[in-house]
Amino acid sequence: MIRNSRWLSGPVALLALLAHPALAQQATLGVAAPLSGPYETLGRQFVEGVRAGAPGLSITERDTPCTPEGGRDTALAFIAADITLAVGFLCTPSAEAALPALADAGVPTMVVGARSTRLTDVRRGQERHVWRLAPRPEGEAQALAAAIADLWPGLPFGIVEDGSVRARSLADELRAALTLRGMEPALVDNYRPAEDRQFALARRIAQSGLTRIVALGNVADTAIILRDAASLNIDLAVLGGENLIDETSEPPLPDGVRAIAPKGFAIADADAAAPRREGYFLDGEAAGQIAASAIDTAPSPGAALSGQTLETVAGPVRFGPDGESGMPRYEMVEWLDGRFVVQPEG
Repeated sequence: MIRNSRWLSGPVALLALLAHPALAQQATLGVAAPLSGPYETLGRQFVEGVRAGAPGLSITERDTPCTPEGGRDTALAFIAADITLAVGFLCTPSAEAALPALADAGVPTMVVGARSTRLTDVRRGQERHVWRLAPRPEGEAQALAAAIADLWPGLPFGIVEDGSVRARSLADELRAALTLRGMEPALVDNYRPAEDRQFALARRIAQSGLTRIVALGNVADTAIILRDAASLNIDLAVLGGENLIDETSEPPLPDGVRAIAPKGFAIADADAAAPRREGYFLDGEAAGQIAASAIDTAPSPGAALSGQTLETVAGPVRFGPDGESGMPRYEMVEWLDGRFVVQPEG
């Protein structure tokens, strides 16, 4: 894709838009999300949320689809369309590929899903034009460690992971966070993912005598592990992280599986009549609200993102000098009747 020539660029263009009421109405929000592939459901949840949070903005959607190529294509399309602000990038590969081009073009970008520390660690002043609504990578491990301490104080537990780079890294971060709390897993094991059966792992867990497991694999593998363990009369209590926040699986997760999820991810109760504003919908809604406020209330979106407290459905957000928001915080959720619900405190 060839970049179109622009009569104005960067901050000058943004000032011009707001200086002329007729042009200000043309402010466009670019929404980048996986709209195809294995993460399509999450991406569409996010886009629907953005539209709910920013109903008055013109929105341009682009499919990333969680690949570097998708990220680069999305960045070029946003630059060519002269968008005012970009939000989204749920996956690190697409975010890392898109941000250099968007930064060079002066396009303010709010990353909502990608966790790589590089996205904001390399940010210097306004050179990168990037802000992050998602937590940093270590946030998930710290939240898991806190949950283990609350759920299983003084009780033995194990950690199992699927051998992927992400799962191994999270397991290492979790063990480090547990060490600071004076805790240590009684078992650390891994397994081959995407298998129809996981009896070998279930038997190893049985031999360990453990009944509490932190599962750091995807939802389908975790459901199979639980199914096979149950067939061996092993009743496991399972805690997962964001790895379990995915599409439904076959076999399904049994009721009672707990997970750490970004605050606002799940519904507040198990009322079947409640609207299914789940998954990345609420992240998208918060991002849409921030984007609408940033475009409406400051000389440039970047100025608002850097210097104001912005109200959202997830609570007030104020980005620090490093571009990090510290949001969303994590909370405990539990799988009940085919959906994750917030676990009551206490």
